[in-house]
Amino acid sequence: MPKGCERYTMEFCVEDENGEEVVYDVEFLISGADPGKLYGPPEDCWPPDPGDVEFFRVTEQKTGR
Repeated sequence: MPKGCERYTMEFCVEDENGEEVVYDVEFLISGADPGKLYGPPEDCWPPDPGDVEFFRVTEQKTGR
């Protein structure tokens, strides 16, 4: 992991074209991240430049269906 970066994993639920719920785990790095400012209006979030976020893994969870 690059120096000064923080690694995060978030879970996202989306509905596919058949109306089924699909859950994804998204892992990403943020350089110089302030976890308290990852949410909210864009002017309050860090990093201000989207180039400072690197997504490195998106995996679909197995739901057993």
